[in-house]
Order: sequence, then C-alpha cells, then structure tokens
Amino acid sequence: MATSQVYVDTSAWIALVDKSERRHKDVSDAYRKLLRGTQMLVTSDLVLAESQILLRRRLNFSAAETFLESANTSPSIEIIFLDHSLEQVAKELLKKFRDQELSFTDAASFAIMKARRIHRALTLDQHFQLAGFKMIP
Repeated sequence: MATSQVYVDTSAWIALVDKSERRHKDVSDAYRKLLRGTQMLVTSDLVLAESQILLRRRLNFSAAETFLESANTSPSIEIIFLDHSLEQVAKELLKKFRDQELSFTDAASFAIMKARRIHRALTLDQHFQLAGFKMIP
C-alpha cells in the first residue's frame, strides 16, 4: 500500500494552481499522471493551510477557496492531520536539519512520510531530496 502513495507538498499545490508559476506545466503533467495511476495522493493539514494563504496572497480569495474545496472533496487525496507524536518527530527533524532553512511544515511532512513509508513527493522543494525522498517531477 505505501508504495502506491505520493505525498503532495505546498510547492506542488502552488505550481499546480498558479499558471504563472515557472514549473506549472511540469507539475500539472505529473499530477495528471499520478491521478491516472493507482497512487493515493497524501498531504497534510499544515500543507493545505500554507498553500491556502500563499494562493490567497498570490492570486485571490476565490482561487484559494476553490483549492481547499477541491483538496477536501477529492477521493484521490488523503489529508493527514498532525497529532502529538508526529509533532514530536517533526521537532526532532528540525533539530537534525538545523543547518537548513527547513520549515515546520516541511519537517511535519517528512514525519508523515516516514510514518506512512511514503518515498515519493510531488514537490519542487529540494529539502525533500535532502531528507532522502524521491522528488516528482
């Protein structure tokens, strides 16, 4: 089951929704390919919150609202909510990667991916590769 899961990061959501993003086409193509496959897309409440505010600022309220509604109603997307144990792992990962400009959302994403044994992420953030995950595209 875990090998069929792909984590979706904020950078991918932004590139997917914002057509002015430089890598929009790459991410859109990869996203469509994942949806056609058997992969379950996994993201977190923190990633959705981060994506919503960035889309609100970059585009508008409507784009951010549509994004959240789509993510929350898609049968292909599972949203993981950070619990206490994942939060503790995320805090440890922040310490481990203290020499990097890692956000708490990134660290929480890595904690979720490790717990779920997810090895691939739809992301443009090089921190995922640094943490040992395979980046898509």
